[in-house]
This record gives sequence, C-alpha cells and structure tokens, in this order.
Amino acid sequence: MKRKVVLYGLFMAVFIFLFMLLFFGLTEGPLETTDIVRFALGAVLTGVFSSLIFSYQLKKLNKIQFLPNKDEKILLYDVANLVAGKDSSRGRLFLTNKRLVYKPLKGDVMILAAITDARSKKAFGLIKNRLIVISDSDEYEFALEKPDEWVDSLAVLM
Repeated sequence: MKRKVVLYGLFMAVFIFLFMLLFFGLTEGPLETTDIVRFALGAVLTGVFSSLIFSYQLKKLNKIQFLPNKDEKILLYDVANLVAGKDSSRGRLFLTNKRLVYKPLKGDVMILAAITDARSKKAFGLIKNRLIVISDSDEYEFALEKPDEWVDSLAVLM
C-alpha cells in the first residue's frame, strides 16, 4: 500500500509540475529560474497532499470487511468503484465460490449470484481497468485493478 501511495504522490507532482511549466511557458513567455523553483515546490506540496488524501481513502476502504457464510470461501477481493453513468461509489468487491459481493463505503451491499457473463474493457479506450458483470439481465461496471484476473476467477460462478 505504501508503494502505491508514494507512486500516486510522485505522479501527481510530476503531472502538476509539467502542467505548470507548459501553461505558464505558453502564456507568460520565457520562464525565470525562480518561476521553475516555485512550480517545483508547488508540485511537490501538491503531490504530498494528494498522497495523504489517497492514503486516508485506502485506509477507509481496507476497513471494509466481509464475512462469508460457513459454506463459502473468499477467492478474490479488491478495492473497486461501481460505475453507473456519471455516478460511482467506492467500496470493495469480494468473490466467493458462491457469489459476488460489492460493499460500498456508503449505501447498501449488492449481492450478485446468477452471473451469466463477465468481461474486461478499457476505460476511455486507454487503460484496461474495467470489469463488466452481467447478472439476470442487469449489467454492472466496476473500476478496479487487474480485471482480467477477475474475469478468469468469475468462471466459478458461471
């Protein structure tokens, strides 16, 4: 988890720094050394602040627990967002040998037992981080890491 938080903060810092250089370079003309130092400091502070927020969110999500029934075994679990149009909810997705369970931070637990199909797809055509689950004529989209692993594991329920 620490590695993910550090990488997120580093990504944010580099992104903000490059954005500020590009934006002010195009609008203000040639930049002075003091401007570059100021941008770098602002980017580092933004990266640190972003990673602190990200760390806090991960800690909250990792507190979500699921107790399976006595005849169930948890096969896979991960942090996931349920994507529904413009709305999404953060939570954790659990796969047991009998069902798929989504527990959001806020709201009701969603249980999918009759899964007919599962596939992965790319978000915005770029990043493969979407899991599409079809259950009883309803389609659910989850954003998570390693969706292909989930598709392979969901074969247990189909």
